[in-house]
Amino acid sequence: MIAVVIVDYWSEELSRRCLAGLAALGRGNLRCFVVDNGGSLDAERLQADFSGLTVLRPGGNPGFAAGCNLGIARAEAEGAQYCLLLNPDTVAEVDFLSPMLAAMAGDKRIGMACPTQLDEHGGILYGGATMNWWSGRPRMIPGRRQGAAGTFVEVPFASGAAMLLRVSAVREIGPMAEDYFLYFEDNDYTQAFVHGGWKVVYVPDAEIRHTGSGVIGFRSATYVYYMARNRIRFMRRWGRWYHRLVFTLYNTAVRLPVMMAMYGIVWRRPALAVTQLRGYIDGMLERIGPWLLPSNSAERLHRSVCRRD
Repeated sequence: MIAVVIVDYWSEELSRRCLAGLAALGRGNLRCFVVDNGGSLDAERLQADFSGLTVLRPGGNPGFAAGCNLGIARAEAEGAQYCLLLNPDTVAEVDFLSPMLAAMAGDKRIGMACPTQLDEHGGILYGGATMNWWSGRPRMIPGRRQGAAGTFVEVPFASGAAMLLRVSAVREIGPMAEDYFLYFEDNDYTQAFVHGGWKVVYVPDAEIRHTGSGVIGFRSATYVYYMARNRIRFMRRWGRWYHRLVFTLYNTAVRLPVMMAMYGIVWRRPALAVTQLRGYIDGMLERIGPWLLPSNSAERLHRSVCRRD
């Protein structure tokens, strides 16, 4: 069985479109789990419209990684061999699973695989990946495919928007880190797999459409805060000491003032400049949010700091 886990946060229309695309593939071995982090889904209607669908409700919004972990745990308990993590703003228009499954069947050390991501016009958003450890920047390769047709390429970063996991590898590596709350958890999980001895690969022949930022938005406070904070957290965990040293100097002396100037002066959104600074400070201080809150801080943080723009 292949389990599909979709984490929904106030995006039922997108999730429906995603589920409809999966249903059109005609694969009888798919079992879908939608994790309702926003508490907004009409679960009964959704489950009636899509056969074999289960809606899971964590209670509140524990974050993207926690939602994924809830779905993965349920999939594992029901005997899934593979677990596909999908963003609700992705659409399957062709059979993108078979090439990834074939790669995994041919190499038992592949623990994670990701497809080519296409934008709404057919352009390539993700065609492989690189990692700049000096600037703390994982980068999806756009506009071209890394590797030839019929092959796969080992990559340092797999996008969590569409990520196929081998469940036996998940048992060995453990769950996705939940303290990121949003963004960089896929980077972190990729490194956990690589350091655990599993291969992470990009499969060029597998294709899925990804509208990109259909849920949050690139200039939202949510995006700005968590990208600023979690980049620092990621580098602290996985960068070598000399990478961390150069990254800290670059992030403090170059990236922070440039991004604050862009938000505050160029785009005339001073609140986002403050949010960028707050994310930087919280990352440097290794805090769980902008305030030292008790364990239920994630939902309060999301409501108060990162209001929907």
